[in-house]
Amino acid sequence: MSRAIIVLLLLAVVIATTAAIAETLASASAVITLTAENFNEQVLGTRRDVLVEFYAPWCGHCKSLKPQYERAAAQLQELELNGGDAIGGVAADMMPRLAAVNCDEHKPLCTRFAVRGFPTMMTFKGDLKEKPVPYQGKRTAEAIIDTMLPARAKVQAAAKAAAEEAAMAAAKAAAEEAAAARAATEEAVAAKAATEEATAATTKTVAAEEVTATKVTVEVDSVAAAAAAAAAAAAAAKTDDEL
Repeated sequence: MSRAIIVLLLLAVVIATTAAIAETLASASAVITLTAENFNEQVLGTRRDVLVEFYAPWCGHCKSLKPQYERAAAQLQELELNGGDAIGGVAADMMPRLAAVNCDEHKPLCTRFAVRGFPTMMTFKGDLKEKPVPYQGKRTAEAIIDTMLPARAKVQAAAKAAAEEAAMAAAKAAAEEAAAARAATEEAVAAKAATEEATAATTKTVAAEEVTATKVTVEVDSVAAAAAAAAAAAAAAKTDDEL
């Protein structure tokens, strides 16, 4: 066998193995696939809360829900693997799970729970497994997790509200600080304008006083000059008389 053929065979094996691994990873899901054989064990026989989706493969709404449902299941599984829900106080062995029933393949199971439309979602809770509660929340991963972990959702909602309140308080304080700074700036500008106006008025007054003083000096000098001239004239007249 030539080296080229061996290389091609090895390449084919690698491609096939890679495809198989990819297919396995793609098919991996935290959503439990339920059948008539394992339903009692996976749902009714556990103390965990289990959310079950009854679906049909051809259902458009079911197809839209699938990625959200799988994401919620994966997040719940991750919490379980990490020791449970520390925020909501749920132990790992009591973490809720998500499951699904293909009603095209398991019609008797869907008939048993009076499924009439798709998707139909029911929560089988704790010791009340024979009386499942219809799921009424939004069909998003976040809403599903909030429904299955209400204590966690409550704590997170409170934390969010506190954060929003703190943000609003900080924004209000910043606005008040900005308003105070603006008022101080306006006051400083007004004070500067008043000072400049007062300086201008003082300068004008001083100039007016200087003009007045100069005028008085001129008038005094004129009077003195006139008096001196009169005195000189009188002296001259006297002298003429004496002669």
